[in-house]
Amino acid sequence: MKLKGFILIKRLNDAFELASDMAVARTIRGCGIELFECLNERRDAARADELEVLQIEYNLLGRRVCFVGLNELGELLAQGFGGTEVEPPVHGYHDHIARFPNLGFHLVYRALSSLPVRTSSLMIRYVSHGIKRQVLPPGLWVVATPIGNLSDFSPRGQQALEQADAILCEDTRRTLTLLQALGIEGKRTFRLDAHAGESQLKEVIQRLRDGQSFALVTDAGTPAISDPGSALVKRAHEAKVRVTPIPGASALMCLLSVAGFAETEFQFGGFFPRKEGDRRRLLESFKGRGVRVGVWFESPERLVDSLDLVSEVLVDSEVVAAKELTKLHERVFAGLSGDVRSQVKQEIESEGARGEWCFAIRLLAQESSGTSSGSESSDWVKALHCLLNAQVSASRAAREVSQAFGMPKNLVYEAALRISGKKRGEGG
Repeated sequence: MKLKGFILIKRLNDAFELASDMAVARTIRGCGIELFECLNERRDAARADELEVLQIEYNLLGRRVCFVGLNELGELLAQGFGGTEVEPPVHGYHDHIARFPNLGFHLVYRALSSLPVRTSSLMIRYVSHGIKRQVLPPGLWVVATPIGNLSDFSPRGQQALEQADAILCEDTRRTLTLLQALGIEGKRTFRLDAHAGESQLKEVIQRLRDGQSFALVTDAGTPAISDPGSALVKRAHEAKVRVTPIPGASALMCLLSVAGFAETEFQFGGFFPRKEGDRRRLLESFKGRGVRVGVWFESPERLVDSLDLVSEVLVDSEVVAAKELTKLHERVFAGLSGDVRSQVKQEIESEGARGEWCFAIRLLAQESSGTSSGSESSDWVKALHCLLNAQVSASRAAREVSQAFGMPKNLVYEAALRISGKKRGEGG
């Protein structure tokens, strides 16, 4: 028996040398030391069946330790025991183990519980710690999905979709397409959109409280941000259901990452208003809010008109507009509001009013400051109109207004060209 134990220790040491993960390596070495001490102190303590359990456990781990961590040890043990024929006990486990649906972990715990205490203690502690740190806890999982490129989906996101009891989605057809691309079959999906009623929300919350785990997704991007899923998240918090974020793609953050804006504070407004009066009021009020960066989604049919209004109301602004972020036909346009408006118009005239668009505005200091955001801004625009109506060239009018009102000359010049209907380089 002692010889068999020392052979096992040798295998533990071999596995230690192969281990690429230091936490796994330390655990293997620690278990080997404890087993060695146990065999020396009580040579008859380890029965043949107990050593056989250890051999199954560490032979499997030793062969695959470069590819798996201890969180996957349960699956390997399940293979060693012949799959799912062993019924997991219901009582006597730590809560986080009993509630975890993977049978493999029950098998790990059962196997370890049959070993001498000194041998199993370290391993049990590690398995328990690993479950709490790395396994998704029961509850509502808010899963970000790709906004165009499937490669952006994280392994943790796929794990959540695979392990969820059901998937709550904005459009079941879109979600089923994603599941098929990921190779996930037989998963139940339920529609939870803006029309979800009170009874439907209550039913979902009750099932979550009963111990089920649901994945919440939107058609693309991060759920519950400008998305009907926020109602369910709020209810989950009120019901003391654990809510776990599974981060990933977000059109909002993608756009800001390529905008080049240095500001850390921004305002996200969801979809830009459809009516011109509402858009104008929003842009006028934006000047006095103290936040210099705003982000919105917009349809390609209305985008050019919206940027026209931005150029008119917020002349002193920079804009970044993006089409089909992360997708094959991705385009990003950045610069002064008038320039971006022209580039976007050309793109839409050339390629058609299609694709998903978003845009961000950055107010320059003069426009966003409390002292010059209102009447002064209007005054210099009026002065520019007067000079241009008096047949003053765009370049001279821009120079005069820039000096009189302390505005950046290039911004005033862009405004002069827009008002006079000219393009840069056409004279004036």
